[in-house]
Amino acid sequence: MRIQYDATFETLADGPDGVAVVFRDGSEGVYDVVVGADGVRSKVRSYVLGPDLQPEYIGQKAFRVTIPRLPEIDRIVLQEGPKEPGEPFLMAGFVPIAPDLAYMFLNTPWPDREVRPDPSTLHEVMRDLLTPFGGLAGHVRDTYLTDPEAIVLRPEEFLIAPPPWHRGRIVLIGDAVHAVTPHLGQGAAQAIEDGIVLAQELAAHDDLETAFTRYTERRYERCRLVVESSAQLGRWQIAPTPDADHAGLTRAVLASMAQPI
Repeated sequence: MRIQYDATFETLADGPDGVAVVFRDGSEGVYDVVVGADGVRSKVRSYVLGPDLQPEYIGQKAFRVTIPRLPEIDRIVLQEGPKEPGEPFLMAGFVPIAPDLAYMFLNTPWPDREVRPDPSTLHEVMRDLLTPFGGLAGHVRDTYLTDPEAIVLRPEEFLIAPPPWHRGRIVLIGDAVHAVTPHLGQGAAQAIEDGIVLAQELAAHDDLETAFTRYTERRYERCRLVVESSAQLGRWQIAPTPDADHAGLTRAVLASMAQPI
């Protein structure tokens, strides 16, 4: 196996004996299978599902920043901002990622996907949004939000592509075919599961069409549940309703995710 980095493709041409790939540097190759694992803005997706299928923006953006793992962050910790009944609210969260490292996120309503603050002010914008918070979020605001280059700001978008997730020898996995908002923390997990299931089906079937079809059949409903539930949690944050049940929906989905793939 040869792993090549910094290689961007220009065109794909599926054929009976392989996929002909032309790279940006002018080099070419023919491959048995092309796996489109190139994210929510996937270029490969258009070869499988056409150019019109695009993710939907839910009207919310997420700030993220890496911080020291404070003693209070012994698990995933969520903290809602003050809110009036029926009004949008902010959700802050803290996720441990190493013995001494965690990240903080802040979900906030953001009507216009294309509007972004000046990059040099991202830490100030995040601090301002956190003004109503006390507790852990207030401490992080006052102590760690000092460097605009440390702040990541991303739109929250989702996509669940209809099957099939392949065409010929080209197949899609991860956010390229089921982009998920961060509300359940399942984006990377589902992409990893895709890779496992795809490998299992390729090992079990000599025929690519059968392997790819079985892969999609095993993955579609599980991924759809995650994508649609995550988007619903975001909508409830933006426009709370009397029947909103964040905890109940989260428990139900995570219980389903605990089942074997």
